Amino acid sequence: MKKTLIWIVVICVYLCVPALITLAVSGKADTEFESGEIYGPRVNVQYGSAVKTVEVNKFVEMVLASVYEENDKPEMLKALGIVVRTNIYRIMGDKKEIDSDELAMNYYTSSEMRDEWGSSYQERAQIIKESVSATGQRVIKYSGNLIDARFTRLTNGKTLSGSKYLGEEYTYLKEVDCPKDMENENFYTHVTFKGKELAKLINNKYKNANIREDNAAQDIQIVSKTEDGYIVKLQIGNAVIGGEAFASMVGVKSAFFTIETSNEGSVRIVSKGDGTGLGMSLNTANSMAAQDSTYTDIIQNFFDNVEVISLE
Repeated sequence: MKKTLIWIVVICVYLCVPALITLAVSGKADTEFESGEIYGPRVNVQYGSAVKTVEVNKFVEMVLASVYEENDKPEMLKALGIVVRTNIYRIMGDKKEIDSDELAMNYYTSSEMRDEWGSSYQERAQIIKESVSATGQRVIKYSGNLIDARFTRLTNGKTLSGSKYLGEEYTYLKEVDCPKDMENENFYTHVTFKGKELAKLINNKYKNANIREDNAAQDIQIVSKTEDGYIVKLQIGNAVIGGEAFASMVGVKSAFFTIETSNEGSVRIVSKGDGTGLGMSLNTANSMAAQDSTYTDIIQNFFDNVEVISLE
């Protein structure tokens, strides 16, 4: 009896210690991903100080989870899954595996999904999984090559022309009217700073800017913008930065913004849309899906002269 008890303790220690080590190192138990053999191309996902390898479609699910909103329709999610899968395979090239850092895509792990969605976790995760699975290994090609498939949550009323802003090789990125985007409750984003607050924010981020606390607004000048109104460059004191970098720093959602000042010295920044304005508008795609458009209809609406094919 005593020997049996000793062996039970030994087995328990053998099984539990690796999990405890993982928890101590990464800050969370190793329960992020489903176990099982992985077939085909794969993504090495970094979380905490650990790495887990997942199939491409599993990583597509994780990326979709990071942008998922409550009313997103399955057909829109299918189209988005194809967009993300296309970009993964384009970046991978001939390689059979790739690190998530190389893909530079936002994603949620299972624990992050649970934290974000709470009691809706199972339902939402299943919707995303079914949407990704339904499109198998489909991708988007233009002239036989995988495209740089861009997407944006909300445009300023229309998507931008790829050939006009990125070059002729991006001619498949169409300019598409998206009037529904302007009706979205999140179309506008605005933030307000006291002059000293904005100066401190910028000077901490850009050490050579030297923005004056008593004259912050006057030290910020728009250098260039697209003909559609997206800010390309700004002069902030002694530094020059991109419009998207500035938008991210101050907390607005797109580089289509205006800067307003008050007599009291406060600075108000107002943006329209959410994202770069290039590629598929998720909001308009969702409206199309609500009107019974298929994922193929959605892709053809935003990407010109492309074909959706399966790699299987």
